[in-house]
Amino acid sequence: MYMLDVTLLKKLCKQAGWLTQKDLNAHARAAAKKNKTLETYLVSENIINEDQLYEQAAKHFDLQFVNLKGMEIKKEILHLIPQQVAEKHN
Repeated sequence: MYMLDVTLLKKLCKQAGWLTQKDLNAHARAAAKKNKTLETYLVSENIINEDQLYEQAAKHFDLQFVNLKGMEIKKEILHLIPQQVAEKHN
């Protein structure tokens, strides 16, 4: 469901001041117990905000963040995305 590498996720959380390394380690253990990725766990448990996380990731890559939630995207555009990628990222 989510897509950030765990190393990058931890770096972003620490840089933004959201979580310490100790916090991240504790949440990683809790996520593993629930059989979730750290990213899924942090967002689903409302520990970090999904939009803020991706805004931080965009900033890290020097990209503009664009929230597409709730926007209608034309089918011809959607067909440009490989099916496997679309299924992986919903």
